[in-house]
Amino acid sequence: MNILLPLFYALLMVTGQLPEPTQQQIAPDEVAEKKKAIFYSSVFSSTAPTADAACQADATLIDSGAGPFGSPFKNCSSVGSLYTLEVQNNSTTKATNSGYKIDWGDGSTVQTFTTLDKVVHTYTKRGAFNLTFTVTDNSGCETSREYQVFNLSNPGFAVGNPGSTTACLTPTSPTVTFSFPVSAIESNPPTTVYTFSFDDGSAPEVYTHEQMMALKKITHTFVKSSCDMPNQYFTISGVAEYPCGSTKMRTPGSVEGIVINKSTNADFNISGGPLYCVPAPLRSATLPITLTCALSPSTGRYWTGRKV
Repeated sequence: MNILLPLFYALLMVTGQLPEPTQQQIAPDEVAEKKKAIFYSSVFSSTAPTADAACQADATLIDSGAGPFGSPFKNCSSVGSLYTLEVQNNSTTKATNSGYKIDWGDGSTVQTFTTLDKVVHTYTKRGAFNLTFTVTDNSGCETSREYQVFNLSNPGFAVGNPGSTTACLTPTSPTVTFSFPVSAIESNPPTTVYTFSFDDGSAPEVYTHEQMMALKKITHTFVKSSCDMPNQYFTISGVAEYPCGSTKMRTPGSVEGIVINKSTNADFNISGGPLYCVPAPLRSATLPITLTCALSPSTGRYWTGRKV
């Protein structure tokens, strides 16, 4: 894999194209492969150049400090918030370029150059930034290209409890659906993957950052009671993670105490008949109930019980 990565980076820098994510709700044995596919589909991210049809200026910029096996334009560290990025002009039209401009995307002053080899910039705050590299050729036309820069620690991620997560399954309502809010993800990079697991036996669910930003919640339908669980409740567990070189930055989150009860079926037998109505209620010898006999127009008589 290490031998192929440099070729992969080079291909992505030339094309500027990234594969689209596929369907995201998957079976448990496919979770690892699905996450790997999302991770490696977004190792390097930049937009295609924008220019006039006749403009020949090339706006290719590389992260010269990342190294052949590093993670270009990414700083993933929990130590400090400063990220010093060194970029190198890799334009194929240097000989005919007349000027360069770099907007670092963090609100700092846009820098202009008549010639450019390497330049260093320090990001002083956490976040995701769009670096724009603009090249002007000797005819005056411009080509611009955006590069996504990430100066991040572990991903932001929290799963909230919506409250009232106690419910009862009944013959008329055999399922219960809850939605759990997902927050603190706005500054995560597009490569972030969100995985949610449920201990009710259902399959894990995996979402891309784009999907989770649109949802901002995880919705799950419970179809069985939690009474057989060790603590008699269900737990939803989630994790947000993204790759940085060979390291995965991750943040877990969970919600416990999801109690799903199930209605009981009242049933008892009376044997030894024939049965007769009596003036006073009868106390069951084996159950903590009293039985009362009443007349019914359709059946002649029926018994009702109540707990004592």
